Amino acid sequence: MRQRPGAQDVLHAEEGAPSGTAATSRITARSQRWNRQIILWLRVFLVAFLIDMLVQVGLAALFITGDVALLKWHDNNANIILSTLLFFALIPAVLLWRPARGSSGPTWWIVVLFLLIETQKTLGYLRLIGPHIMIGVGIFGLSVGLVVWAVMYKHDPYKREARIQTKKAKK
Repeated sequence: MRQRPGAQDVLHAEEGAPSGTAATSRITARSQRWNRQIILWLRVFLVAFLIDMLVQVGLAALFITGDVALLKWHDNNANIILSTLLFFALIPAVLLWRPARGSSGPTWWIVVLFLLIETQKTLGYLRLIGPHIMIGVGIFGLSVGLVVWAVMYKHDPYKREARIQTKKAKK
């Protein structure tokens, strides 16, 4: 039976992987494709979140200039769209961290974003506009940082395994 190109069951350790460690174990082609899909979906949701953050800033700016009807849009965007996109970004972030053995950073930063957004919503409802705007700027900056990280991230399954083996060897 012929296999299609790229469908081999097992790939051997890539060149540059530390030898003599568990990192040189085999990694399946399926798991490599799955890891790429996780990173792709994380990027998609983080970029969508950042774009919606720009919409949120625009709604806030138009509301401040006097269009009071946009306050409801600003509120709904924060409660429904931003929170949903961030939740959907959390799913691939957790999958990248645990099964894919990647970085745990995005998971923790997304949790921080959730907490900051909830704090900002509370400040907005209390009409404390100064802190509301400052936290909003922080949320936007953190969102840009996460998108830049996601775009630049290259998953290396050997890196974490090598670090674990080095720690075990030192003990």
